[in-house]
Amino acid sequence: MKKLLLKIFLLSFVFSFSQEKILSIASESINIEELKEMLYVYSSDEFGGRGTPSKGQELAVEFLIDRYKKIGVNPLEKDNYRQEVKLQFDFKPIVNLSVNGISFKYYNDFISHNNGPKVKYNSEDIIFVGYGIDDPLYSDYKKLNVKGKVVVAFEGEPRNANGNFFINGEKKSVWSNNREELRNKKAAAKNNGAKTLILLNDYLYNRYRYDFESADKGIGEKRMSLQDDSQNGPHLFLFPTRFKNFFSNENLKLDLDFEPNSEPFTADNVVAYIKGAEFPNEYIILTAHLDHVGIQNGEVYNGADDDGTGTIGILEIAEAFAIAEKEGLKPKRSIIFFTCYS
Repeated sequence: MKKLLLKIFLLSFVFSFSQEKILSIASESINIEELKEMLYVYSSDEFGGRGTPSKGQELAVEFLIDRYKKIGVNPLEKDNYRQEVKLQFDFKPIVNLSVNGISFKYYNDFISHNNGPKVKYNSEDIIFVGYGIDDPLYSDYKKLNVKGKVVVAFEGEPRNANGNFFINGEKKSVWSNNREELRNKKAAAKNNGAKTLILLNDYLYNRYRYDFESADKGIGEKRMSLQDDSQNGPHLFLFPTRFKNFFSNENLKLDLDFEPNSEPFTADNVVAYIKGAEFPNEYIILTAHLDHVGIQNGEVYNGADDDGTGTIGILEIAEAFAIAEKEGLKPKRSIIFFTCYS
C-alpha cells in the first residue's frame, strides 16, 4: 500500500516531464524493502525520537545528508546541505501587568504569547481597536492613531447586515482562523505602530494557557520558537473575553514590567536540490519535518509516522528524480527536497 501511494504521489510530478520513459524509471526505483529498511533505522531507539535539539536529531541530519550523497542529489547551497535555524526554548516570563491599578495574574487572567523583548511601561495609553483587523475590505484602524500605544482587540471578525463576513462573505477569513488570527492581528498592530496587542479570545487563551502552563511545569514538551532579537515588539497578550467590558472602557492605562525568559540554541534543516531544465527559477518544494518529540519521562517517542514516513518518502522520491536525471531526463522546474525541524 505504501509503495502504491508513493508511486501515485510521484506520478503527479513525473507527468511534468512529458516523457513516458521517466515514469517507468521513477516507479521502478520505489522499493518497499528499501523504504522499510530506512524507516526502521530512522525511527529506531538509537535516534532517540529525534528531539530538537539532541544527539538523535543530529543523527537524523547526518542520515539524510549521507543518503542524498549516496543517491547523487546535490545540496541547495554549494557544498552544504545544512540550513542553520536560530531557535529558543521559551519559559514563563517574569510579568507584572496592571491596568488602572488592577493587577492581572499570569495563567489565571492572561498569558504572553511571545517571550520578549524586555520592556517597562508606566501608565501607557490603551486604545480599543474593535476586532483589530486592517484589511482593504474592512479596517478597524482607518481613523485611529495607535502609534506607540497599547491596543486591545476582540476575537473573530464582524458580519454585515445580511449576516455575511465583510471579507470572505459566508466563510471566515484569516482574521478569525486560530493561529492566522494571531499572526495577522499582531502584524496589523505592528504595521500601525502599536507596541503591544491585547487580544480577547477565549479559544486561543485557553489553548495556549494549557500548553504553556504544562510546558512550564515540565509536564509536556518544552516550548520552542524562532529567536526574535527585535526590540520593537509588539508584545501579544491573550486574555479571556470575561474582561471584554473592562477593556472596552475609555481612559485605560497600562503598567507593564516584562522580563523575557528563554534559552537560545540552533538546529539544522536539510535541503537538497535538482535543477530544472526549462524553468530553473521556478520551484516545486517537497517537505517533511525531520524531527519528533524525543524522549519524555524515559520513554522514546520514535516518530515513525510523525514524520519518519514522510521524510523517508521524500528520500525515495529524490532518488527517483536522481535516476531520471542520470538518464538525461531532467524536470522542467527545479525540485527542492526540504526536511526541517517542526
